[in-house]
Amino acid sequence: MTQKKFVLFCGGCVKDKCFRKEQGEEAWKHLKGYRRKEGYENIQVYKMACLDMCHLAGPNVVIIDNGVDTPYSLGARNAQEAKDLLDNLMDEHVIDMAPPVPK
Repeated sequence: MTQKKFVLFCGGCVKDKCFRKEQGEEAWKHLKGYRRKEGYENIQVYKMACLDMCHLAGPNVVIIDNGVDTPYSLGARNAQEAKDLLDNLMDEHVIDMAPPVPK
């Protein structure tokens, strides 16, 4: 049985402290679509109210793999860069650890 991986996406940014809310919404939609498009049903993505990482340049995510939480700060300057960085993060730190579920 394949173990699930979890990606927590910070959707807080109520003060636009770590990134602009619009930028975060675009990145969140992209992240959800990426998981669906690639067919990785064993990867769960969640939008959290706040990950309490506002001191970092966001958008921010936490990847949980085998009970180990690893925070990542994307430091994106705009929405397109956030999407590109999310793709890289998923490819390098999530997908490699979680092969697709066989159909």
